[in-house]
Amino acid sequence: MKESTYREKILYVLFLLTSRFNPLSYAGMKVHIRLRRIDFLEKKEEIIVDTDGLLNDGRLLYMEADGRTHQKITFHDDTVIIDRKGRYGSKIILPEHAAGQCYVYSPYGEMEMGASLCRKNKEDGRWQVEYEITSENQLMTHVRLEWEFNAI
Repeated sequence: MKESTYREKILYVLFLLTSRFNPLSYAGMKVHIRLRRIDFLEKKEEIIVDTDGLLNDGRLLYMEADGRTHQKITFHDDTVIIDRKGRYGSKIILPEHAAGQCYVYSPYGEMEMGASLCRKNKEDGRWQVEYEITSENQLMTHVRLEWEFNAI
């Protein structure tokens, strides 16, 4: 196991043991969030999140319905990062003009795959990210995520 990976795991476990993540406890604007997921391979569209969260300086934070899994979406000018922490977690790093990475974490181990940003759009009240995940040169998923949020 790499030293940095081991350190990250220890820090994550300490974080889980010492705090219950509540995005509304941080400074920022409280928002109501609806997340629509469009899966182009399965030809399926659904609302997967309808909850309250926090918007702060290009970051969107919210809890999933299970009350233990949280999402942090970071929308930079040239990169989008989708970070999900819970029993199962993932981190998708999508730079605009370079190859990205997708890391998946579970109790059974870790996996790393390629990721590529197809398009992104950031407007007031709406963020969109379309990306592909590949493994061993095979397309695993092609989705568009659309976050719509309003101040509460």
